[in-house]
Amino acid sequence: MNYFDLLAWHIENSQNIENCRIDNIYITKGSNNIFLFHLHCKDGDRDLIIEPGRRIHFTKFTIDRDTNGQVSFLRTLLRESFIRSTEILGHERIYSIKTSNEKNIIVELLPRGVLIVTDDKNQILFTTERKEFKDREIKQGSTYSLPPISTSKRKASLPSLLSAPQEIIDALNITDVENGKIIISELEEKIKMV
Repeated sequence: MNYFDLLAWHIENSQNIENCRIDNIYITKGSNNIFLFHLHCKDGDRDLIIEPGRRIHFTKFTIDRDTNGQVSFLRTLLRESFIRSTEILGHERIYSIKTSNEKNIIVELLPRGVLIVTDDKNQILFTTERKEFKDREIKQGSTYSLPPISTSKRKASLPSLLSAPQEIIDALNITDVENGKIIISELEEKIKMV
């Protein structure tokens, strides 16, 4: 999913996910990184697929479910809590789901992304993988921080500086960062109004 896919999904589904109860959590059979959150909502049950680094979406298909140690720990942290709010963090492919028990589920849809659960003070309680980067560390007990935004115009490309896919930049004929920020911001507002 690129940023605009996530933005469209969020606009279309945020009302469908908020106030749902996390009934159960599974991992899909044969995978070790595709999670299925079974939600109980006012208008019926829903299955939410979360694959860190790739996608988040609802499915109506029956998927073989499994469990493991990570799933058991996620259940301990999140089961029976209600989803209070959802948001996209920092114009990135990072999705936040805040729950009624003061937990925050963070789904990084970036390459090498992870699924993280933090407490109300942003301390990491769970992560699918321990990762160390130059500017941040993702591990239990550390404070979660967003990936740094590249400010070097020489080192970073327009897509990474604008958090937009190359196809969008090409289609909108964006050639510089400042003009691109304005155009991308206007596009986001138009998408939100639809």
